[in-house]
Amino acid sequence: MAEADLDVVIRRLAKEQHKALQAAAKARRAYFEGLAAKAKDAAGKARFKALGQEAMAQGEAAAKRLQVAADNAADSYARAMRRAADVPAAVASNGAAKGKAKVADQAKDKASDKASDKASDKAAARVADTAAKPAKAGKAPKAQACKSAAPSNGKQQAARVPTTKAPAAKADAKATGKAPAKAKAKAPTKTATKAAKRRQS
Repeated sequence: MAEADLDVVIRRLAKEQHKALQAAAKARRAYFEGLAAKAKDAAGKARFKALGQEAMAQGEAAAKRLQVAADNAADSYARAMRRAADVPAAVASNGAAKGKAKVADQAKDKASDKASDKASDKAAARVADTAAKPAKAGKAPKAQACKSAAPSNGKQQAARVPTTKAPAAKADAKATGKAPAKAKAKAPTKTATKAAKRRQS
């Protein structure tokens, strides 16, 4: 015999579970009825009977929900299989081709990313090499050259400017026939005289 499809298996298992769940609910009701028979007062008997009826009702509801869920699952599986069988082979081949194209595009993107990363690494290495090379001797920056030239020019100009006071005084003395006046010696101050007396004593 050929193997049954999954929807048939789902329904068969659901029936078995439905029967087992109903049997368990009946057993639970019988247990509460036994307790009601052993009860001494009427209130206890009524309470146990109510519990037995409630257990049976909840068990039957759970079994029904389980059966409905199994039927829905079996129906959905059958519909999905019918749709898959109705799809032509061309659509399947197109889907496979699209998948291959996506894989190829991803490979191209990865290759381009690697190439761009290598190019950026090379450019960064070149910049680092050029920055690490020392400057050639004799080629100082223009700003430093200007700074060093400014004070030297000032010193040269100061050295070139002659003092014209002494020659001018001599020329005046020759014209008038008088000797140039000598600078008067400054009179000693009080503090200087006191210091000299202290030294002598």
